[in-house]
Amino acid sequence: MSDPARTRRIEERAYAIWESEGRPHGRDREHWHKAEAQIAEEEGAEKRAFGAPLPTRAQTGKESAGARNAARRGKRL
Repeated sequence: MSDPARTRRIEERAYAIWESEGRPHGRDREHWHKAEAQIAEEEGAEKRAFGAPLPTRAQTGKESAGARNAARRGKRL
């Protein structure tokens, strides 16, 4: 199912692209696809910036700062 808010963003972006290119006739699909690609890229960037989980210790191969400090004090976490 399509997201009406996303579709509206694409419509607005396609219209802005159309206007910026001098309102050429017959290139509506090109503008739609360009707008869709731009929106998808922005959504991907947002997801990478805000939605990606932090890597785990197993993924990085590093201990946490708390584990390092505890090891220095001779304690085990």
